[in-house]
Amino acid sequence: KGEAIPFFARILSIVDCYEALISDRTYRKGLTKAEALAIIQRDAGSYFDPELVEIFVKAMNSGLAGRVIREFGESDLYDLPAGQTF
Repeated sequence: KGEAIPFFARILSIVDCYEALISDRTYRKGLTKAEALAIIQRDAGSYFDPELVEIFVKAMNSGLAGRVIREFGESDLYDLPAGQTF
């Protein structure tokens, strides 16, 4: 709980939730960016680290994520150097 959860896991939980919310599913259409961010902000402090949520929301609203994907390419984000793991 809280700080006992590894830092990287706290980041991934926010990103994973966001991706799940905006993605189309067989049973529902994906939410808009604004709807997904509102849900994540609502759950800050109970499900998510509030400081990390604030940073994530600012990054998403600034267009930072889109710039990173355009610069590096989406597939490159998943390629780790040889021998490196998460």
